Amino acid sequence: MSSSSSAARGRTTLWRMLLALQKHRQRHQPPPHPLSAERAALSAAVPGQRRAALSTVAPMTGRSTAPWARGSSGTPGGAGSAPAALAATTAAAAAAAAATGATVLLGRAAAAACASSSPFSTSAAATTPTPAPRTTNPPGGRVGRFYDTVHIAPVPDPAALQRQAGRQPPPPPPPTTPPRPADAPWWQLLLRGYPVKTPGQNALLLPTRALALAVAGEWEWLDRGRPLSVAMPLTALCATASDQPKPRAAVEQGLLKFVHTDAAAVRHEPGTTLARKQAAAFDGLLAWAADPSGPIRCPGGPLVPSPDVAGAPQSPAAEAAFARYLRSLDAWTLAAVDQATAASKSLVVGCALAEGRLSVREAARCARLEEDHQAEEWGEVEAAHDLDACDARARVGAAAALLRLLRMD
Repeated sequence: MSSSSSAARGRTTLWRMLLALQKHRQRHQPPPHPLSAERAALSAAVPGQRRAALSTVAPMTGRSTAPWARGSSGTPGGAGSAPAALAATTAAAAAAAAATGATVLLGRAAAAACASSSPFSTSAAATTPTPAPRTTNPPGGRVGRFYDTVHIAPVPDPAALQRQAGRQPPPPPPPTTPPRPADAPWWQLLLRGYPVKTPGQNALLLPTRALALAVAGEWEWLDRGRPLSVAMPLTALCATASDQPKPRAAVEQGLLKFVHTDAAAVRHEPGTTLARKQAAAFDGLLAWAADPSGPIRCPGGPLVPSPDVAGAPQSPAAEAAFARYLRSLDAWTLAAVDQATAASKSLVVGCALAEGRLSVREAARCARLEEDHQAEEWGEVEAAHDLDACDARARVGAAAALLRLLRMD
């Protein structure tokens, strides 16, 4: 009897502690972000698209598609695009950023630039801005992150910057991009004037301005809390390419293991619906990999499909062809191919995505072919299949975005 009464008292005490904790959270809950309603409306209006990609449209179209640049009618720069108090704050932030020499302003500072012909303000200064003090939070409550705006700035001599920090210089620009001028700068992200670093404590230096804008868009859409790699796939991929945590030889050897167990060559039993779907999706890719005029040029014909779940051993000549192709890639493209291959379980899909043979939608469909078929046959498990599909699309999409932005000026 005494033990049961002690257990009851313990449960009562635990219940009271939980109620007290809930009341404490309700009393100290921070107010909502002043732009959260506009961001939610934009996300609902454009379903299925990554919000970070919206910040990369401006340099390509000359218009800003950010939520703070849209008016009540849904057109850029319309009436009511920013409250008067927010406009005053952003004007001050833009003036402060221009004084520090920042090149591009995102976030609340971009609202002030929306009134001009260009959605972003640009400065000719190429020096690194000095760290700025914490800016005043806009009216309506504190922002749940330690920075208010995201800047990108050029770095004329990245090797000197890395040597000053005692680090290795960044990898060279991709050889597949158009010829870059000798004085073409790299770009870095600045939060409150401080450069963003990678997990390896290197400065996050990006080879193109378009890529820097896309990465800055992921940081801008982070409302509160600490940065998470799952919510910032492009930033995580760029950090991997910059740090190179694994030796290049180890990365190439890991990718070559997919040649003998490639999902494009491992098929279901012949005559089934899944086998027909696999043939429709992968036969063209295998023929492309064996094309003598293509980038891989597998000798002896395409990879041999097999219904064996362990895959079929491929010829040494095919493995040598893929090894030659991987050695021709730079560190940034290799990181994208590595992530796309791991997401799709197919080196052929990863190489096809890198060469533009597959679109993002087609690569994501190939990565989820068997899982989607099983969901059609037996139903989808909530919080399992849907999350896996989102993760696969995000990883493949980040790899495709990096490959495309590397080729843009």
